[in-house]
Amino acid sequence: MNGMASNTSMDPKFVEFIYSAVVPSCFYAPFRQLEGDNTPLIIECISCLRAIQNVRGVDELAAFLQTRFFPERFPGYANVQMFVQNLSKNEVKALRAHYKSLEELYKKSTAK
Repeated sequence: MNGMASNTSMDPKFVEFIYSAVVPSCFYAPFRQLEGDNTPLIIECISCLRAIQNVRGVDELAAFLQTRFFPERFPGYANVQMFVQNLSKNEVKALRAHYKSLEELYKKSTAK
């Protein structure tokens, strides 16, 4: 996958699907919840990202988030390194705070 080291032998098309569809969904789904508290959905999304991290490798997911996902989808988000570190440590409370900040950026970018 475009410069990403493969830690397991998976079909490259499936790996591309993970990074082009599943990972973005783990961020956008909580932002698009229409009603109520999105905390349970955020926790499910964190679990999904952790599963990807466990299968594909910490370094591969971190590299994708730092070099492609955040710069392309959330330019200007200053806490990318902290997000990746908190994901690796499974710091759910800190990750929820990141999601809230990202949600604000998302809402500003879609309000135009």
